[in-house]
Amino acid sequence: MPAAATSDSEFLGRCSELLDAAAVSTALAMASRTGLLAAMLVDVTPKTAGQWAIIAGVPVKNASDVLNTLANGQVIVSSISDGEEATYCIPASRVSQVKEMGAIFEALLLRRMDPETTFNMVRFRSEKMSSCKLSTLPAVGS
Repeated sequence: MPAAATSDSEFLGRCSELLDAAAVSTALAMASRTGLLAAMLVDVTPKTAGQWAIIAGVPVKNASDVLNTLANGQVIVSSISDGEEATYCIPASRVSQVKEMGAIFEALLLRRMDPETTFNMVRFRSEKMSSCKLSTLPAVGS
């Protein structure tokens, strides 16, 4: 049986969701490739974008853009105190999942691999990620 037709507004809403997910995926790939993600995986202490940029050796603007995208996608946590710069961190409970997602998206978006190798890598990493304790993650929107 064919799927029910969606309205144009539902379709545009779904397109927006997919583009948001693509932006977060790309940010994860960039954070993984540049070393920003590795720095954050080692140190779960909240830091500003400028501090993370210095640690990872990347331009502050790039770090800020990537961190904001990851925070908006609820991959990392950001917090802002009155009059202070935003700080970013990966909660300890999410470290293994974020590491795997970074590796998956870096490989998919930034490496050239043949289709079979790509498929096998994604399958392996997805299985590895699904074996992580996801129950410790807060629900989306909470």
